[in-house]
Amino acid sequence: MHDMSAILKEKCSSSFGRGVGGRVLQRMSPVCRSEDARKVDRHRPASDDIVRASRLLDNEIRILKEKIEENQEKIKLNKHLPYLVGNLVDILEMNPEDVAKEDGANIDLNSQRKGKCVVLKMSTHQERYPEYINNLPPPAQVAQFFKDKTTIDRIKIFDVNPDILRAFAGTGIFVAVTVPNGEIPNLVNIKYARRWAGNNIKPFYPQTKINYVLVGNEVLYWGPQNLIDNLVSAMRTLHIALIRSGIQGVNVTMAHSLGILESSQPPSLAKFRSGWDKGDLAPMVQFLQETKSPFMVNPYPYFGYSLE
Repeated sequence: MHDMSAILKEKCSSSFGRGVGGRVLQRMSPVCRSEDARKVDRHRPASDDIVRASRLLDNEIRILKEKIEENQEKIKLNKHLPYLVGNLVDILEMNPEDVAKEDGANIDLNSQRKGKCVVLKMSTHQERYPEYINNLPPPAQVAQFFKDKTTIDRIKIFDVNPDILRAFAGTGIFVAVTVPNGEIPNLVNIKYARRWAGNNIKPFYPQTKINYVLVGNEVLYWGPQNLIDNLVSAMRTLHIALIRSGIQGVNVTMAHSLGILESSQPPSLAKFRSGWDKGDLAPMVQFLQETKSPFMVNPYPYFGYSLE
């Protein structure tokens, strides 16, 4: 019987088995039919396996949906691009050589330099009003939304748009305005600075709570050199112009790019780029200390997060 089954199997797989005779032979041979059925069964998943795989897929889909919702919320939040605001608290003398002696450590040659330590009080609760986007609601509607529906208590705009300044009047929300970069050389002139303050700040203040006037945006990093050379002088002149115009309580500062740092990782080793620390930042920090104005940077956390 065993020999007969082997013979029939061989005939089923032969060229004859693929023709009419083969079909007749298969109808006559239960051995061939049972062998083919076993082959099909070996490749057909059991119903339990199908159910198990279906449940795994459902679970993965659920997890992916949760991640999508979470990431959409993160993107929504990070689109605000919050600003890191630093209030200058104090400038301390720092002598690394003395610290090294006190700790009993070896003294590096660079430790012979004497420097200063800046103490900043940081805050990130600020919102940019991106008026450059053309599909926003009217400024009055945005101001009312901020007031009634959010906890945002301060915003920054990139110019001195009168419609926006009027819209935020009476809302109690602080507004930081920005002098366009191209105006910086003109503001060195006290007459021009007073005229600028009279036209752009006085008509709206104090009904609109303008708290900062930023002289340019990221000028130190992007330049050109003509703007950098006039930056601190323009800040000092505009500060005087505001006081002489009877505008009290509005501080003059500017927002920096984090590109002014040579390295920021880890934060404890961050330092300003060589040449900017003394030539440009030192007189600026001195002015900020004198006027109790904040040192501001634009960190853009969204872009750092999006690279991960």
